[in-house]
Amino acid sequence: MFALAFGFARSYWIPLSAAAVMLGTTVVFTLHRAIQRSAGTVIGVMLAGAILFFKPGGVYIAFCIAALQCLLEMLIVRNYALAVPFLTANALVITESMHGGAGAGYFMIARLTDVAVGSVIGLLGTILLWRRFSTKRLPELMRNVIRLEGQFMEKLLTGQNADEHKLRVSLVRLRDAYDKALGEFPHANAEALWPAISGAQHLGYYLLSAQAHRRPPAPFSDEEINQLRAFFEQAEQSFIMKRMPADIQVPHVPHYPRISKELFALYSGLRTAFEK
Repeated sequence: MFALAFGFARSYWIPLSAAAVMLGTTVVFTLHRAIQRSAGTVIGVMLAGAILFFKPGGVYIAFCIAALQCLLEMLIVRNYALAVPFLTANALVITESMHGGAGAGYFMIARLTDVAVGSVIGLLGTILLWRRFSTKRLPELMRNVIRLEGQFMEKLLTGQNADEHKLRVSLVRLRDAYDKALGEFPHANAEALWPAISGAQHLGYYLLSAQAHRRPPAPFSDEEINQLRAFFEQAEQSFIMKRMPADIQVPHVPHYPRISKELFALYSGLRTAFEK
């Protein structure tokens, strides 16, 4: 609507550019894509100008389009910035070959203008819509990881088989959300949570490793199981309420000394993350 309202030439290039830029999902990554697309477009316009200078026609124009498309497909999955020049050049060569009467300069200026406007719109859209999307998801994802770790550890200590897939997926989702949160503004909030997130990540992977080795169940009393449950409940509440966990005894599991160490690391990480 914006492009049509202001009468931009080849107006559909604006929403296409905005959509391509917004695939960055975070403000920082979107800014990177906007810069890459804009710079790549400038290079692509020069490349298209060099090709069209020789006024290729017939089989030669078909060969140029095929070569540009081939290079585009080879590079797009590896590096977006390297692929954009060939994308731009290909679009301009195709457009000019279909509308030769308008002149190559007309389409080049239109491409530069539309991509620049679309990139700015895409960046503004990301700032307005997803500025802190991943940061807001972190507490719930962290809570889910801690809850699954508590259930997993209880089953591990009582000789039952725990669901590895659920825990593994939740750990991956948590780390993915944290990495994306670092690309948001302000990212200081996410950085402050790293001690707790790191502790949960390490504990989760040690639990998965412990089950993979299938040791015999550790002798654990009902009182110790209840203490373990209380610890994980306190850890959950700490992250959801964004406050330091209460002074409680960290469970000690002699049968799994490394896991005991990671439980303490998680507790310390929560205290560090929410330390006033």
